[in-house]
Amino acid sequence: MSQSAEAGWSRAESRQSPLPEPARRLAAGSALVLLLSGVVSLIVWFCVTFQAVVTPVLLALLGAALLGPLSCGPRRRVCVAPRPCG
Repeated sequence: MSQSAEAGWSRAESRQSPLPEPARRLAAGSALVLLLSGVVSLIVWFCVTFQAVVTPVLLALLGAALLGPLSCGPRRRVCVAPRPCG
């Protein structure tokens, strides 16, 4: 890289930001809130659109999670890892 290009980078780094630090932090926080709300709204839209599929799948996952520890029978400790009972 040439010296003129390196000098350009150092000049760009030494310039002050046009916004004060609190305003930049507030802008970053606002962008994060907008991104998270967009992701949540897409998840809600997906669940509403595919309600006929999502509801049974969620119920099946809940049932599997609740019945999983009981699948190894009565023992002193709860089965955590899926392994053959016996």
